[in-house]
Amino acid sequence: MKNHHGAQQSGEKGESKLKKACRMADLELLVTRKDFKGTEYNKFYYQTRKLLAPQEWIEDAGHDFSFLTDGFIPQLDCKVEFKYGEAKGTTEEKVFYDLEKIRDGVYDNDFGTLYVFMGTVRNSICTKVFKRKVLNEKLKVKVLQVTNIEELVQELKKIKNKDGNGYCSRWNL
Repeated sequence: MKNHHGAQQSGEKGESKLKKACRMADLELLVTRKDFKGTEYNKFYYQTRKLLAPQEWIEDAGHDFSFLTDGFIPQLDCKVEFKYGEAKGTTEEKVFYDLEKIRDGVYDNDFGTLYVFMGTVRNSICTKVFKRKVLNEKLKVKVLQVTNIEELVQELKKIKNKDGNGYCSRWNL
């Protein structure tokens, strides 16, 4: 059966692009539980890839639940959220849900958070509002808006080489 869910296809395409960009920048991207196993980051899976919901959200839902990031880049010491799209769609609106998660502390821990917008979604009104609110509210998130893989690779390399360490958790946001 053919999948007609455009958001899922865009997400899969975006994940592939993120993995490729990390490889090209000589960075590792940990996504699956298997990726974490055998690394020094295995014990941080629940702080980097699978993030527990805040208590007030759990109370509202009536049960425990968590959120998955799009991955963790060990060399940058950061969680990554990747929004990719070449058309208008649900990605634009989902950033406001993510903004509430950021405000409510879902991403707050010892690891930085990198939020990447690539493709036409990088210039959407929702992306611009998201970035403005992150900056104005001084939220602990680094936002990148890039056109393509090559530009993302250059940005990742800049972060990696900044101050000789490139750790997201030490960014001056």
